[in-house]
Amino acid sequence: MKKYAITYSVSYALLTIALFAVAMVLDFGGSGMSIAATIAASFIAAGSFVKNEQREATPEERSRFAWGALAATFVISLVLVVVATTILPSE
Repeated sequence: MKKYAITYSVSYALLTIALFAVAMVLDFGGSGMSIAATIAASFIAAGSFVKNEQREATPEERSRFAWGALAATFVISLVLVVVATTILPSE
């Protein structure tokens, strides 16, 4: 499941950055965009799993993926917050 957790992590990071850029250009945002990135990244990873394995994940695999995705979301969000607070001007 590490392969799919990495797929999730990369997808989540790229989607979050892309949605942040769109929000900056259009001057809107909110937690809904983060939720959308999380759901979309989960669909991407799940689709990749089904395509490669030709089956559904077992409950144990789902649990391992969920914990890995949760940890990845936390770490990526923390890194992005630190980066954003250092490069964006404070108001």
